Amino acid sequence: ELIAAGLAIEGEWGLRDLFHQRIMFPIADMRGRVVGFGGRSLPSEGQEEAQPKYLNTPQTANFDKGSLLYALDKAKEHIRRQGLAVIVEGYMDAISAHQHGFANVVASMGTALSERQVRLLKRFSRDVLLALDADSAGQEATLRAVEYQDILGRDIRVIILPEGRDPDQVIRCDPEAWPALLASAQPLLDYKFEAVSSALDLSQPRQRSQAVDELLPLVAAIGDRIVQAHYLQRLARLARVREE
Repeated sequence: ELIAAGLAIEGEWGLRDLFHQRIMFPIADMRGRVVGFGGRSLPSEGQEEAQPKYLNTPQTANFDKGSLLYALDKAKEHIRRQGLAVIVEGYMDAISAHQHGFANVVASMGTALSERQVRLLKRFSRDVLLALDADSAGQEATLRAVEYQDILGRDIRVIILPEGRDPDQVIRCDPEAWPALLASAQPLLDYKFEAVSSALDLSQPRQRSQAVDELLPLVAAIGDRIVQAHYLQRLARLARVREE
């Protein structure tokens, strides 16, 4: 029946649509019940990639991307045992991780991390690492996670990926590098402070002002007053002004 429908099994993780050159990923809820599908286009040799690149089941009562994490049904017990959840961006990132033995990995399916997803993960572990792509969308999604640290009661940490590579590429090319990347993950705000500081010339007043414009909203989003005070002091030193 699958062949008649133009589908071929791609292991336990997905189906290949032979007619439309698209891999179909069954998306399950936390209990392993399939609630939707994700499609990833596969360009034919010499042809440009089809658009849209990804195509998902439309929003329904059962399929709500903001409250689902891809592969959580497979990862949840590993997350609980290891006390750590790693969030990647795409289906293939999560699949590569699991196939290479890193089974505490889930995917946000290309969406920004949501409060509902964080609360879902908190059932299994309060320690969360983000390994999102280095492009602008991935960076924005990373920074929006600041406000969810108070839900976890822990710093969300960021995995610094090699330039131009996503988790799928890193894991497939050099699986032994993955644990080292996890071990070197930085707290989210430390990562952002370092990124802003290295991108600007802080000897110049206007660039210090630009740094404040970028960093102060993130500091303001911190609910824990002690943690917020720490980063406010750090920002004041960076901007060369009094905290007041």
